[in-house]
Amino acid sequence: MRTAGIITAAGLSSRMGEFKPLLPLKGTTIIKNTIQVMKLAGVQKIIVIIGHNKEIMEQHLQGTDVEVVYNSSYADCDMMKSIQIGLKYLLQCEDWQPKDSFFILPGDMPVISPETLKLLKNHLEQSDGNIIFPTIGGRKKHPPLIHMNLAGALMNYKGDRGLRGALEQYENDTVLLEVYDYGCTLDADTKDDYKRLLEYNGKTE
Repeated sequence: MRTAGIITAAGLSSRMGEFKPLLPLKGTTIIKNTIQVMKLAGVQKIIVIIGHNKEIMEQHLQGTDVEVVYNSSYADCDMMKSIQIGLKYLLQCEDWQPKDSFFILPGDMPVISPETLKLLKNHLEQSDGNIIFPTIGGRKKHPPLIHMNLAGALMNYKGDRGLRGALEQYENDTVLLEVYDYGCTLDADTKDDYKRLLEYNGKTE
């Protein structure tokens, strides 16, 4: 089972007040740390969806060996639009098979353990499900891992509840895996969230 990764980093970072992808972390930036999580987990193709600060992001991501795709609607759409743009690109660029899979990960979640992604992949390969979520205390967290046979349906989803609504259609086909990875709970939506990220990173380095 090959795996791809769609990282969404197109938004305005309005709640943060600063551009989240380029905030410092571990001697580099949040977005480069998020990419590194996928690389260390052995994800074969990584697609980063950008929008706001397009030119700056393109320059920043040069040499990272990821594929950068632009969401021109970034200012007035939700994350699902970026995911759908990433899926369209993925479906066009290679002959991915139904049992191959893709992760979906917001670009401001840079401290998830690569081992968590490996566990999700191994568990999905051994299950009959088409979607697997990591859970903490029974609650779904990022990143879900989804078989490619659902990519077309998700790409064409027209509902108004974003990724959550799109995936809830497949509850009976969803596997949950309890993990012990506090990084799955941490993002950088606000300044307080970013402070928690920095504090957690300081504890784990």
